[in-house]
Amino acid sequence: MTDKQKKIFGIGLPRTGTTTLTKCLDMLGFGPAGHFVYVHTDGRRFEEILEPYGALADLPMAYLALNHLDELLDAFPDALFINTTRPVEAYLKSCRFLFYADEHPFPGDKPEWWTGDFDEELWSDFREMRRQSLGAVAYDEDAYRKFYWLHQEKVEQLSSRLSGRLLNYDVTAGKWEPLCEFLQVDVPAEPFPRSNATKPVYQNPAFSRIREYVRDRPKLRKILSSAKSLAQSK
Repeated sequence: MTDKQKKIFGIGLPRTGTTTLTKCLDMLGFGPAGHFVYVHTDGRRFEEILEPYGALADLPMAYLALNHLDELLDAFPDALFINTTRPVEAYLKSCRFLFYADEHPFPGDKPEWWTGDFDEELWSDFREMRRQSLGAVAYDEDAYRKFYWLHQEKVEQLSSRLSGRLLNYDVTAGKWEPLCEFLQVDVPAEPFPRSNATKPVYQNPAFSRIREYVRDRPKLRKILSSAKSLAQSK
């Protein structure tokens, strides 16, 4: 059985089942599992920042694992990595519903739902975070497709370094077995969870979270600086 003191990092792209993965890990006793968690260093060491979590998935972990693996392994040498995947056409469909260019929450101009004074620099930084996370700000099928395969290639390049500690996991198949075999735990009696189903952007809970972040300027500043500051904290 896998030592539940080991950190588990979900390094799959957004819209590949990252929310479902965190629910699975919580159910299997590897939590608390954080999803879409942005933390600020405040001068702390890498280990201290991630200490409250048994597992983390989505951003900024996907970026950190692929671009700053040495720092992660220095801090957590026994960590396990799970790359959530799904068929690329299904991934693009999910992204298209959530980030469609005519409806997505990251237009070039001030969005209608922005409250208070408009901060152009902050909005520009926010959009740049989107570009680095998905390949483009608005939904762009060619850019998103290219970025998806680039991400998978980067994960493949890590496989030799992470032999036995990296799982490519298609969460959309709805099967416990690959995850439980990787973690060396029994398959639970509970049904496989389904989370964060694809919805148009304004109906999706993630969008409400985005609006909350934008309304809270200090929190948003921390979000935008999190990946960079984490990578530089060692």
